[in-house]
Amino acid sequence: LEAWPRGEGPGELLEEPVGVGQTEVVERGIAAEWWLAVASRAPFVSTRVFVAAFVKSVSAQHACALWFFVPERYRAQPSVFMSHAWDGSMWDIRPPSSDDVVWIDTLAVNQHPVAVAEGSEGGGAAVAFADVAKIGDAVGRIGRTCVCVPGDAPLLPFSRSWCLYEVAKTPQEGLQLRVGWSVWSKKANRKMRRKVEALDVLAAQASSADDKTMIDQLVVKQFGSAGKASAALRQAIVAGFASAAREAYVDDTAADTSEQTAKVEGNGGRTHSDKEIVEMWSS
Repeated sequence: LEAWPRGEGPGELLEEPVGVGQTEVVERGIAAEWWLAVASRAPFVSTRVFVAAFVKSVSAQHACALWFFVPERYRAQPSVFMSHAWDGSMWDIRPPSSDDVVWIDTLAVNQHPVAVAEGSEGGGAAVAFADVAKIGDAVGRIGRTCVCVPGDAPLLPFSRSWCLYEVAKTPQEGLQLRVGWSVWSKKANRKMRRKVEALDVLAAQASSADDKTMIDQLVVKQFGSAGKASAALRQAIVAGFASAAREAYVDDTAADTSEQTAKVEGNGGRTHSDKEIVEMWSS
């Protein structure tokens, strides 16, 4: 991370930020090409470490989002919001192959506290993470969310308050689960389905107690009660897994499955040929 390249190419950073404060949080999309070059340089670094050791360090002098260090030719309006657990790896955050421009919180959100007016959006204190308060608006305005589901911990995002909040703010037709290199086994998927059915929004965790309290209040306010919120989120997550299972299904009796296999692998996943897994999530 200390020897990160500077320049105008994919995955490279500018020496100095450009346009600080001139672009709304929701509009801070980046080219998938640029992000994949970043993820390839540090694939097994967790998002939490990436932010603490790199993002904050690079942007500290200017107290701005890392997005302003991204070469301008890789900045654009995002077509999808990438939702992910910060305890997952950088490589988990791989955009769908259909999307060229993505929104990622670690880049788009200023990770430094800034001074805000008393009672303004972002907190009532003199210092707050003002961009964080705009994440929900970004989810809704972008309209599509891709939840990054790690192959080795597929339910990890749904144990985190922020991820559940992002799912809650996403229109149902705009939710997509990008399942990583998981093994599509009936046993594993039955276990996952049972855990999703038991999901309780109030049991999700956040690294900050204040974030946890804020998110619980926002989600409950949106749905009317914690029970209704949990039920709605369970339904959305099951539908997301059902769609992912259908997309990954390949009929092994078909003459040519190469196109479907290439599509799934292009999204960073694996195929399966078990209809029962599709039915398990679809019922």
